[in-house]
Amino acid sequence: ANTMPAPYYRFDGSDDKITVGDAADLDWGSGDGTIEALVYFPVVDSGDVHILSRYTDTNNRLLFYYDGPDIEFYFKSSSTVMQHARVTFTATAETWYHIVWTFENGASNQVYINGVLQTLSADVTTGGAMNLAADMEFGKYSGTYSEVVLGKVKHWNVHLSATEVKELYSGASVPFK
Repeated sequence: ANTMPAPYYRFDGSDDKITVGDAADLDWGSGDGTIEALVYFPVVDSGDVHILSRYTDTNNRLLFYYDGPDIEFYFKSSSTVMQHARVTFTATAETWYHIVWTFENGASNQVYINGVLQTLSADVTTGGAMNLAADMEFGKYSGTYSEVVLGKVKHWNVHLSATEVKELYSGASVPFK
């Protein structure tokens, strides 16, 4: 149990990261998926803020990052973009955001911010085997560290419905699937 008064992880932008070793459970295969995160931006500037990444090279990567004024989710394998979702969103410094990307592999992408479905400015749904032989890192991407605070990050192997995303945002429990 986390007994800290403020249960979150703060990344200072200079050398902080969390690494989760590569595991088959991090792969979606040809199935659907969702990433949920509670994100706090201490500052908002023109640099990329990498929240989550898996990276072997520029042709094989999973990215979830903020590059003001856009939030992007990106999965590329063997030079093919499998899923890509971008929304235009200007974050406010010192503010918490509940951000969810959910997708049906090869069929759809949805991005929600604070429980509200966003209009996508980029939407690629090629689909295919979404597997990577790479660690998952928080607060870092390919040698670049980010200043960000994460309250939680969840990686699901299912596509969550709009109702389920709104329940997550409101704090309701979502039934096991």
